[in-house]
Amino acid sequence: MTERKGCLPFLLSVLNNKIKAYSVSNKIGRNSPCPCGSGRKYKKCCWGRDKIDDRALPCDLLDYAADWILEQPKLKYEFEKVLKKHVRDDIVTDVQMGNILDAFIFDHKLSNGKTPFRYFLDNAGLSSNDYSTYKGFEDNVFSVFEVLEVYRGRGIKLQDLIWNKEYFVREKKGTYQVKPGYILFCRVTLFRSYF
Repeated sequence: MTERKGCLPFLLSVLNNKIKAYSVSNKIGRNSPCPCGSGRKYKKCCWGRDKIDDRALPCDLLDYAADWILEQPKLKYEFEKVLKKHVRDDIVTDVQMGNILDAFIFDHKLSNGKTPFRYFLDNAGLSSNDYSTYKGFEDNVFSVFEVLEVYRGRGIKLQDLIWNKEYFVREKKGTYQVKPGYILFCRVTLFRSYF
């Protein structure tokens, strides 16, 4: 667990650098050579194709959405306001920062009543296939769960303690960190018809 001292200025500088790095490295001009290596222009080759391949991991897709959201000046400003409001200590862990970003993306209401994630869905120019995949993330459950069973390397059976509903969550790394009886306060998202 990494701790940061004087975190608000640090987080804002990381945010600025991440956005600059993202906008420089991941933006491809329509007339640029296609990154697939075909030798054709991007607009005549892969532009407009689905951005999500079948091997994409949910965490990678959510990272892309978070980067896109924080690249938007209006949303970046809104996130900075949330940080200033909720970060009062001089020390914030990476986990705490991740939780703040997660809550901002999925739960924070913008002035139009929409969440930043809904803004992403409406404005990111996703193909219909990508939109369908990302739409599943919007239908998520944030709750308190008890770990019922752990299947190492495959998944975790959870009981929602508030709504009394069971979920089987496909997860590899997490299966080595939890045991039956653990209580988790987390978000469970739908991905390609499974949690």
